Amino acid sequence: MSLQRPTGRRTGRALLGAALLCATLLAGALAPTRPAGGQEPSRFEPLPDLLTARSFHRATALPDGRVLISGGQTGPTESTSTAEVYVPDAGRFEDAGAMSLPRSGHSATLLDDGTVLVAGGISRPDQPIRTAERFDAARGIFVPAGPLLGARTQHTATLLADGRVLVAGGISGGAGSELASAEIYDPARDRFLPTGAMRVGRAGHSATRLPDGRVLIAGGAGPDGGFAPAEIYDPAARAFTAAGAMVVPRSEHAAVALGDGRVVISGGRGANALYLAAVEMYDPATGMFTALAPLNRARRGHSVTLMSGGGVLVVGGLDAPTLDEAGAERYLPESGGQADLLSAVAVVRSFHSATRLPDGRVLIAGGEGPLAGGSAERFTPAPPPPREVALLAGWNLITWTGYDTPAATALAAVPAVGAVFAWDAAAGRYLSYRRGIPVARNSLTTLRPGDGLWVLARQPAIWRMPGLGRERTVSLAPGFNLVGWTGPDGVALARIAAAIGPAVVAIWLYDPLTPQFLVFRPGAPPTVNTASTINHGDGLWLVLQTAVTWPQPAAGFR
Repeated sequence: MSLQRPTGRRTGRALLGAALLCATLLAGALAPTRPAGGQEPSRFEPLPDLLTARSFHRATALPDGRVLISGGQTGPTESTSTAEVYVPDAGRFEDAGAMSLPRSGHSATLLDDGTVLVAGGISRPDQPIRTAERFDAARGIFVPAGPLLGARTQHTATLLADGRVLVAGGISGGAGSELASAEIYDPARDRFLPTGAMRVGRAGHSATRLPDGRVLIAGGAGPDGGFAPAEIYDPAARAFTAAGAMVVPRSEHAAVALGDGRVVISGGRGANALYLAAVEMYDPATGMFTALAPLNRARRGHSVTLMSGGGVLVVGGLDAPTLDEAGAERYLPESGGQADLLSAVAVVRSFHSATRLPDGRVLIAGGEGPLAGGSAERFTPAPPPPREVALLAGWNLITWTGYDTPAATALAAVPAVGAVFAWDAAAGRYLSYRRGIPVARNSLTTLRPGDGLWVLARQPAIWRMPGLGRERTVSLAPGFNLVGWTGPDGVALARIAAAIGPAVVAIWLYDPLTPQFLVFRPGAPPTVNTASTINHGDGLWLVLQTAVTWPQPAAGFR
């Protein structure tokens, strides 16, 4: 069998010719290895203090890697107009000027032009405001923006796919003033415009954009003191509709979208004012909420951050009613909700902010707690474990799981490998690296994460590759693409196809035992689809109608 790409019934024409006949094709069997002795674990480390102690503030990641910290409470009834930015390269906070007036309980949303829309909040107790302004990161100043249609605080503000912002719910005064109204901010016109109202007024809810552009509104407390049901906002229809029933009614919870579009909802306040450890997940493909394993402890006022290496970092929060200093855990929704406690945080806190930095670390700032308000710390995840790829003598179809690495460097660790081939979809040809020939004749110079590789081994060998510790985006061309999967094991191909979009014609995997290709075609019956799941390190042929980008999560972090 020659190196080839699959077509209709079997596999299609050879691309390297008869000179590259395969005696055996084997997909690399990848398995995580035990951490090497002395490998650095995940850790929390203190940072220089904030310039202004604060809680109930907002933190917004800026395009240049800095983090804007705006407003918040500085006392039981006092709010601040101050702002500051965290500079990762310097590891400190710097002054960012001041907003036009004090505010906490506001929203701060990064717009497509790199500015941050700051809207609503309160300046004085029980007095929500309707003013808005924008932070110009390039100039380091706040400039006025058009006002909200109505005063509100404790609302949500969600960036839509077209660059506008959905502002929903919140309260307009004291108890019983929970709002059902929503409005849309149009950056081009610098105006807030009316849109359809929610079916139920609410505050303390969450709003999460789904892959198809709709927005999931989940939970919250209503005007009557009860819990509000989930709803979906459709920007095209400018209307809210009912969503599936939540497993546990709740408010003041935390929600985070996974790389595949599902939404994980955790903690909060439940029935009888009890704090919750319960976790559930909304799947936009089914429109249903399902229960996951609970957190290690009940939490309210906690933060959840999607890690670049996979999983969710959960930090802090109130624990009915005390704070627990060992209050950080990693939560793995992909495995049904495995929750592992992490090393103790530097400072006990709740109602703080947690923002993922470009290098995968997480900035944790401010909050409530004896030492929390002015403090900050940084979480550094442990590096991913290396992967071991088992190679048989002959041809093997595998994936490179490390970072960009010169082919010569990568192959130096495996003398048994004589040649490696990758597919150039744009040019419609293979690139090759052959050991022992002049460098100028090797067209494959760099192995990149997720490259699908045909590997020729002279004898059985183990190829030890570095693990990939962050998500990546793959650019795909129309037609055939030989790529690899660096995300977690056991992911359904239907979910992969849905994440890529309607451009997917077929996904081909290789079964080394048969040996034959297995196929998944979106919408085809099970009798036609012979492939169903994909594992970390699998190589695959991806057939597309049009060019797309494919976001892949990392396999996981420890």
